[in-house]
Amino acid sequence: MVLEYPRKWRLLQTGAADGPANMAVDEAIMIHHSRGGVPPTLRFYRWDPPTLSLGYFQEPEREVNREACRRLGVGLVRRPTGGRAVLHDDEVTYSVVIAQKYLPGSVVETYRVLSGGLLAGLRLLGVPAELYSPGNRRPADVHGLKMESPGQPVSPMEAGGHVRLTGEMADEAHAEYDLNVTAAGTYTNRENANPAIGGAGREHESVNPAVGGVRPVNESGNPAGAVPELRRGHLSAACFDAPSWYEVAVAGKKLVGSAQVRRLETILQHGSILIGLDEEKLFSVLAFASEKARERVQRAFAGKATALDRVLPSKPSYEQVCRAMARGFEQALGIELVPGELTAQEQETAAKLKEKYMRL
Repeated sequence: MVLEYPRKWRLLQTGAADGPANMAVDEAIMIHHSRGGVPPTLRFYRWDPPTLSLGYFQEPEREVNREACRRLGVGLVRRPTGGRAVLHDDEVTYSVVIAQKYLPGSVVETYRVLSGGLLAGLRLLGVPAELYSPGNRRPADVHGLKMESPGQPVSPMEAGGHVRLTGEMADEAHAEYDLNVTAAGTYTNRENANPAIGGAGREHESVNPAVGGVRPVNESGNPAGAVPELRRGHLSAACFDAPSWYEVAVAGKKLVGSAQVRRLETILQHGSILIGLDEEKLFSVLAFASEKARERVQRAFAGKATALDRVLPSKPSYEQVCRAMARGFEQALGIELVPGELTAQEQETAAKLKEKYMRL
């Protein structure tokens, strides 16, 4: 499969904003790109105040310690994508918006292609990063291409290739569904199905790329009969609990957490590139049945996640990471990033959308 997306993409550096504003901007870009008003877009941003973002299906009353959030000055927002909680603090957050017609294929295929840009950017920083593929414990290829030379990825546009996976998911062809994707699993839900994001009713399906097939989702938003990696007893509510399919990792420890949603025939993928990691703060704002349970999960978490300041000789700046990641996307995807700004229409749409992201 040869990818035929536009060679010129827009690069946005939107700085720091609160959680509702950041999620509203991501959605606004998706809306206006779907209408042909803006090109494919790579955006970098940060969070002020530090914010705990919940996956689309997570329940704040079960997952969040609101008192600790207030005490520590941590904001709270729900993402339009699936997955588990992320504390956005010392990190670079990225988002990619591109029409499905430009990046065709299954969710896993597109997730894997975009992860190639992350991998290439990290290698430019000197990070020995890999795309983690559980089960075979060896670096995954990027869109069927081997990434053996750090900082020198081959463009999939030039080399082609097609992803083949055991139990690969079929394309989600139902236009009436949103598609929320994380490395741990894929969830489809009807438009605005989550009441916290302006919806009514909860009609969902769940697909796990590790095993293939469709699983029903119960009223709590969790897969019925979930596979072990999705059971609450095995994982905390934290996104960086462990790497899974095509997560960017270093020595098996998760470094970048990403999630994807599809709406309006458009892909939005966003995620966190950790510069530093404060486990104490993260586990303070998550809810646990007891302090003993919190301590046990936090200890286990230490062996499953990492950050740039732990894998590089010196801690890189936010600006350094953004520059490397932009160059990595250019190299891996064979594109040219053109610096730009949000349009007046995008800003207007984001201002209207912000209110719904404030409801949690």
